[in-house]
Amino acid sequence: MIEDIRKLQRRVGAEPDGVIGPKTIAAINRALDAAAPASPAPSPPAAPAPSTPPAGALPPGAVQPRQEARPIRTIAVHCSATREGRHFTARDIDQWHRAQGWKEIGYNAVVLLDGTIERGRDEAKVPSHAAGHNRDSIAICYIGGVGADGRPKDTRTPAQKAALAAWLKAKKAQYPQARILGHRDYPGVAKACPSFDAKKEYESL
Repeated sequence: MIEDIRKLQRRVGAEPDGVIGPKTIAAINRALDAAAPASPAPSPPAAPAPSTPPAGALPPGAVQPRQEARPIRTIAVHCSATREGRHFTARDIDQWHRAQGWKEIGYNAVVLLDGTIERGRDEAKVPSHAAGHNRDSIAICYIGGVGADGRPKDTRTPAQKAALAAWLKAKKAQYPQARILGHRDYPGVAKACPSFDAKKEYESL
């Protein structure tokens, strides 16, 4: 996991020491500020992007920009409820949610198998992830959460674990009063999601 944290630090221009400390959090938040807001609509044709991003720059869609529009009291961790090892993206989840009649993806961020964090619904908008608890929350979803046998399982890769911890720590720095909960920790939720005890794992962040 340390090497995955170092990769994330290199992405955001922080010293790659493998420790998620104040300097790394500050670098992540600078990257959050600099990231462009997500657009659910298809993008118009544009000039080809440079093959090599500037030093310290994040790839497009890497993280969710910071927002101050809503009071955030909880930060929710979800899983996509897809089988371990199967690759899906925020675009796939957006399509699934639209097929259910939603306007766009319900989560604010999605963690891919390789630890890449893609933007979902803009943080300034109310997400759709836990009925009755959306207005004062944000939500992140990791791809996986179901074993090969179809049962709930913590399928997070080392890269996903590192990315989740870094994103959540940055969000706690942004919203210090917010509690980190797993989907299953919300009142009235009868699901195993996110297939591990997120409340306990991240209580020290």
